[in-house]
Amino acid sequence: MGTESLIVDIMLKTSRPAGALREQSTGGLAMLSSRHTPCAARCVSIQPSSIRHSAFTLVELLVVIAIIGVLIALLLPAVTGALGSANETAILTEIQNMDAALKDYKNNVGSFPPNTQTDGTGAGAHIDETKILADFKRHLKKAFPTHREPPYLIEALVGITHSSVNNDATLLPSGPLSSGMNAAESLVFWLGGFSDDPKYPISGIGGPSYRVDAISLNGAAANEADPIDNRKWRLDIKIDNLGPRNADNYFDEADSRFIVYRDPQDANILRRINFWYLKPSKLTSPYVYFDASRATSADSGNDVPAMARLSSFEFVGADADALNELFYVHAIKRLKSSANEQNPFEYANDGTFQIVHSGTDEAWGIFPMVNPNPPVGDPTNPLWLINSKEFHDNLDTSTQMPLYYPVGPWTGDPSDTLTNFANGTLEDAQP
Repeated sequence: MGTESLIVDIMLKTSRPAGALREQSTGGLAMLSSRHTPCAARCVSIQPSSIRHSAFTLVELLVVIAIIGVLIALLLPAVTGALGSANETAILTEIQNMDAALKDYKNNVGSFPPNTQTDGTGAGAHIDETKILADFKRHLKKAFPTHREPPYLIEALVGITHSSVNNDATLLPSGPLSSGMNAAESLVFWLGGFSDDPKYPISGIGGPSYRVDAISLNGAAANEADPIDNRKWRLDIKIDNLGPRNADNYFDEADSRFIVYRDPQDANILRRINFWYLKPSKLTSPYVYFDASRATSADSGNDVPAMARLSSFEFVGADADALNELFYVHAIKRLKSSANEQNPFEYANDGTFQIVHSGTDEAWGIFPMVNPNPPVGDPTNPLWLINSKEFHDNLDTSTQMPLYYPVGPWTGDPSDTLTNFANGTLEDAQP
């Protein structure tokens, strides 16, 4: 064998994959077609069958997908729980901020804001409207001793028509606010700040009202002219969290929660008050306020619902689903430490107030109310507290609902309710 043939034979054997060459059983070397073929071509021969591509099979892919699904199923409850806990903490923080603002308000004014809900004189009316109006007038006088706000305005705020309006409807073109400010609206009304004018804290510049006469509007819509962000707020809030808002982000007039009245300082000027409510970020259910400072006992005359219903009224505008639940939300009661046969219940956080929110599920559920026909003489009778929905819808006073703080048992929708007097939810507070 020549030297050149021997070199070629060695190179072929060392450069080709195993099994890629066949040595001739006799006769020596595998011959190349040309001695002049470049060395690379002579030395390397790649067979397609020798290359293997790496890839997932269908079975492997399905296994990976199944594993990812299991991991998501395991992590989702933890992530959802963490988000829910964070939202709950944010709501409680805002409640505590409002709690501090109202206590500061009381230190400056001398008393906490009163309830302002009324329910007329029709079937099922149980609220003591005379006391509601008297409390409102007394508080406004204490807060602003020299004020000159007209009686027709004051009574309109609690849903009552003053006699002067019957004689001159131009004093109150909108009529009084139906059923007065509800528990969500009053919170914003009192914390939103008032005018620096001590004589006209409501009608003065910077107060809750603004001009809506043709000259001042200059062609603009009345609901779009509200300078709500210029109010003298008693706490920092996100103006965007105020409702109700229409699709254009202005005050939603669909439910007529506003009043228009004649300016007490100039009869040629009309003023308007929009009744806003405050919601947590990304939620539709509002915070509500109940006065618990003026009653020594909880009775049907002062056990006002968050929103008193007149006739068959229902909300139809923004956040309607959440607002319609307010008809069945009442202040939270607790058993007196020394219950007597006249009235065994008082309000939780007695002597101050309640700020309440439905919780992160946004479902209020149904709360008990004091029976307008209480079983006097038997403080242990469960009919002291009845189902508020059954009463407000059907005038039923026989459906007992002995649910009070902290005992509960708080289950269902009311269980995750958040307040300014319980650390966490009502369910967390029960023994």
